[in-house]
Amino acid sequence: MSEGQYGGLLADLDVSFFKSKRGLLKVSQLGTLFVALVCFAVTVKATYVAATGLEFLVTALMVLFYILKLNKTITFFFWPLDVCNSVFAAIYFCILSLMVLSTQRVVGALLGGVRDL
Repeated sequence: MSEGQYGGLLADLDVSFFKSKRGLLKVSQLGTLFVALVCFAVTVKATYVAATGLEFLVTALMVLFYILKLNKTITFFFWPLDVCNSVFAAIYFCILSLMVLSTQRVVGALLGGVRDL
């Protein structure tokens, strides 16, 4: 394939999303979720790993949708869902972190719980 074919694909990506407030929030959310996922995967039950992994996947898909500019194409579904996702994730992980901190005694699990808070 020629270089021109890839240039069109890369030109359609919205990399300026990473410099926006929403982009910085999503990237920091992904980083926090990834660290918590690693801490939970090393030490505790699959329940915490599944919950953290699922939220990581949902957030990564939202970032992908923004990068591919699907928020401008599909306006009726995703973007109120994005705000709900951020609020739900914050509440959900506060509760999950408190559960981990109150039930686990393994250092990695405690680190994951503190990191989620």
